[in-house]
Amino acid sequence: MTPTRWVRRKTIKRVVEIPYRGQIYDRNNQLIVYNTPVYDLYVTPKQVRIPDTAAFCRMMEITPSEFDSIMGLAKNYSPVKPSLFLRQLSKEDFARIQDALVDYRGLSPLSAPCGPIRLIPWQMRWAM
Repeated sequence: MTPTRWVRRKTIKRVVEIPYRGQIYDRNNQLIVYNTPVYDLYVTPKQVRIPDTAAFCRMMEITPSEFDSIMGLAKNYSPVKPSLFLRQLSKEDFARIQDALVDYRGLSPLSAPCGPIRLIPWQMRWAM
């Protein structure tokens, strides 16, 4: 491998962005399907610094045993690579923890790789 290719491979991170999809309405202009953003929270075990695990678990709404299990899986996968910590956090849950995440080193939120999820409004009644 040439030095130039090696440098490009090491310095350029390719990120695939899923385009935002539109809302779907029926012929009566009633909303059928809409999008809502979701977030994944990743942890890098070697970088993680959580001074108060109990407070962190309360904020994340997980038990300490769930925390230990997730961290154990992340460490087994790789101590230096980011591993999935929590999957598909809603925008409300993410907003609740977003400000506190700056206090916890080694945790990084990312928009979910599959893009926003598509939902059907719960009020909708299918008429035949």
